[in-house]
Amino acid sequence: ELARATAFGQRIELLAHAVKPPICGLLTLRLRLVFSQYLLCRQHNSAIMLLFAHGALDGSARALLRPVMESSLRCEWLLMIATGKQLERIAEHDDYAWQSLEKMAKLLDHLQKEDFRVHAVETDTTYIHSFTHGGSQAILRNISPTGIVGLVPNRAEAAAVIRKAALLLAGAGISVARRLRQYEAGQRLSEYANQPWN
Repeated sequence: ELARATAFGQRIELLAHAVKPPICGLLTLRLRLVFSQYLLCRQHNSAIMLLFAHGALDGSARALLRPVMESSLRCEWLLMIATGKQLERIAEHDDYAWQSLEKMAKLLDHLQKEDFRVHAVETDTTYIHSFTHGGSQAILRNISPTGIVGLVPNRAEAAAVIRKAALLLAGAGISVARRLRQYEAGQRLSEYANQPWN
């Protein structure tokens, strides 16, 4: 199961790489921010697979699931919703207050109901925050009934995290591809991401 999930994540990353900035002319501020955020999403996705493959870094791998979700949503929000003033604020100030994940997801879902979406199903993100901030979800996975730390990795959970991260990346890639009329890249990504998972 873990091997299949990793192969799925790697294929999503390869297809996501085909969604590229326009090559003619200078990129607008919006597109520079969008593709920077998209690259972060791809990097986090790849890091999750690498960390799980290492075998002893599961906690760090799970902690990156929230940044994948954030970068995926922010990428789409920057592309489709952010105003010019918001774009400037983000580019100039590190203290810009992003909207919550839930609010960004709802705004995006209203915009593209026909598109492949993975955000609407994620209504409870408490466990993702817990992984990232070293909460109970994170620390309990390092404790056995006998108190031994450094347990054998949970391969089923690793597979689920890898697949979830890949789907979040796919969602961002599909939206960016469609908005930039890169229909072939978006279609290939959508078809692969939406295949049955048996």
